[in-house]
Amino acid sequence: MSQITKHPGKYSQAKRLEAAGIYAIEGSYLETERQTGISDTAIKRWSDAEWFQTRVAEVYAEIALEQRVGFSKIVDKAQEITMSKLDEASAAQANLIACQAIDKVRLHDNKPTMISSSQGTNEALKAVLDQCAAVANTLKDKRINSIKGECTEISVDGANTKANSGTKKPKPTNKPAQECDT
Repeated sequence: MSQITKHPGKYSQAKRLEAAGIYAIEGSYLETERQTGISDTAIKRWSDAEWFQTRVAEVYAEIALEQRVGFSKIVDKAQEITMSKLDEASAAQANLIACQAIDKVRLHDNKPTMISSSQGTNEALKAVLDQCAAVANTLKDKRINSIKGECTEISVDGANTKANSGTKKPKPTNKPAQECDT
């Protein structure tokens, strides 16, 4: 643990470290002041100091360890119950249990799981997005009749380019929207 380098002043090193620990747990300068009697202004001033941040990090690590121990107890009990009931599970239930167990082991070993190994999924989604952008780009000058799936060209100002001669309406292509000629 880092030593407090400034002179202790009004509060001892132990009292300052206690305040840093309470702040780590409570997350509030005012609550820390209430519990320790040290002004929130002093605690705020100390919070930038290395010793204060080190103590907060130590408390966070202690809390994380306590939580891990608690989670381990939950996992142990759940595994015990699961193992005792596994013979009674349907094939679908057993498969689900196995998949979840495999994912948890892989997470524990810092290996990718079906949930976290999304690089291939991200690449596939980008490819689909690129395809959608290409289709949107080819259709930007088309008007699509969404009910009939027909396309007609339009000019930038919105006038129908195939209907510019006379009063004839454009002849629909009768192709599905994704097959409209560009």
